[in-house]
Amino acid sequence: MKRIFAQESCSLQRLTEICETIDISIFDLLNVAKDLEVAEYTFNTEVEKFFSTNLNYFRFFRKLEYHRGIGIFKSEDQLDEKSIRKYLKKIENLGLIKILEGDRVAFNQHGYMSLPRTSELSRNYDREWTPEFFSKIISANDKRHKYLNFSTGLRPDHLEQLYSDINELSKKYTEIGFVDQKIDKEGAFSVGVVIGIGPYRIGANDRVPRIS
Repeated sequence: MKRIFAQESCSLQRLTEICETIDISIFDLLNVAKDLEVAEYTFNTEVEKFFSTNLNYFRFFRKLEYHRGIGIFKSEDQLDEKSIRKYLKKIENLGLIKILEGDRVAFNQHGYMSLPRTSELSRNYDREWTPEFFSKIISANDKRHKYLNFSTGLRPDHLEQLYSDINELSKKYTEIGFVDQKIDKEGAFSVGVVIGIGPYRIGANDRVPRIS
């Protein structure tokens, strides 16, 4: 399979044979491909402004969106019914969801959330979330927690290229993750990545304590 697609030599007949081997019709395959169109969405000004000053509502929405329903809040015994309804009603009024019967929720946007890094919401949330994130990463000791750091010296043009490369990489794997979760949600586990760039050399900018 890898060789066929790497060489871009998958004819319609070959694709049909592959589908027959894994017991799926080519029509089903095309329907799946249609549903897996990678898209992104952004918040309008009103929503972003509200979330930036009400981070608890933003956290609720993100968790609601990831778990595709309110069941997670009840199973974790995290919120009472009144609080859940209050969150849902406000988020519905913002135009992000539609509340349905039987604790079901319909989302009014498709794809993954694209939040500008320079937005007030992004900055406010990052200030609160990033320190906790790094604390978990550094203190854990298993293969799902990874971190690395490095410092060097770069000309301004190379610094901009580094930032551009990281942006492209983040977009690439965000889209791959969107498809992974559509195809195999149980097999795709949560992954968080935070990268910081600043004018600091590791060790060289640290204050050295005085020895008495």
